[in-house]
Amino acid sequence: MLVWRGEHLLLGQRRQADGGLCWQLPGGHLEAGESVFDCARREVREETGLPLYDCASAGFCSRPFISGPHHYLVLFVSARTDAHTEAVVREPGKCAGWRWLPATAPLPQPLFEPLAMFLRENPSLAVFQPPNSPE
Repeated sequence: MLVWRGEHLLLGQRRQADGGLCWQLPGGHLEAGESVFDCARREVREETGLPLYDCASAGFCSRPFISGPHHYLVLFVSARTDAHTEAVVREPGKCAGWRWLPATAPLPQPLFEPLAMFLRENPSLAVFQPPNSPE
């Protein structure tokens, strides 16, 4: 999920199986019968404690697994959160920390592979910001 606070995007440091870290967006898997936007709200709240507003579709990437029979279709949602709310690490086994980055700043490396794939096809994150909600 592309979570925006003003002109800043939320990224987290994902803990990888090999002990390394990569940068990721908050996200997760759809539950049975759940809408994409409900999933976005649930996953972001579970991982960061943040509420989401103005959810909008931002695209997708198709990610086959070379080492197995699975093929993921990764859906991206863009949404806003409260201007004064900080993200909290609620799953420390999966995430080492959250950071707000200006939309115009270069993204830290390495990126989680689905995010890197998405950005290769959609190089400008700024176009995925949802419209401002009324104050």
